[in-house]
Amino acid sequence: MVSPYLICPKFEVFDRTWYGSVANQLVSSGTRGAIVGGAQAKYEGRDVVDGMQEGAKNYMLANSINMGLGHGIGLATSGFDAPVYYADRDIFVYYTDNHPLWQKGITLGNVVTINNDPLTGIHPRKYAEVHREEYVHTQQEGEWGPSFIPVYFIQSGSAILQGENYYGGNQTEVDAKHCAQNWSTCRYNQ
Repeated sequence: MVSPYLICPKFEVFDRTWYGSVANQLVSSGTRGAIVGGAQAKYEGRDVVDGMQEGAKNYMLANSINMGLGHGIGLATSGFDAPVYYADRDIFVYYTDNHPLWQKGITLGNVVTINNDPLTGIHPRKYAEVHREEYVHTQQEGEWGPSFIPVYFIQSGSAILQGENYYGGNQTEVDAKHCAQNWSTCRYNQ
């Protein structure tokens, strides 16, 4: 299987302000969607331009929903605190107090919600590896577009069927953790 990353780079048309970030996410997802939609239309013998328009619309809609859900979850679990915007990584981060639905964090679009460390209570801002791992998820999601979440759940199901933990055996998590632990050689650290 070929990763869409090979044909779908991330575009930065706008500056790295919080609103530029949202716009860049939509331009990038729309462009990826146009590429995928055009290729699919060509394969199916349909009009390529119609396929590109449909793909762009679908990818942008999916990315908007993911970012909206990410901000909704972040706001609700952080006590409605504003996110921290990290311009160098083009991500929004909400910090919460040990939310029980996820282990370290959850990523939707370019929005990350991170728990405080449950053992020490120390704010995860001090844990670069947690930030890195969740940042990798923002990049994975950007690469795979709307298929990221279904693929993630399929990988979790596959891990369970193989007798592994749904989280620890999920290849998306394994790749993100490996990248975070080997940051100097990680392809996302550019």
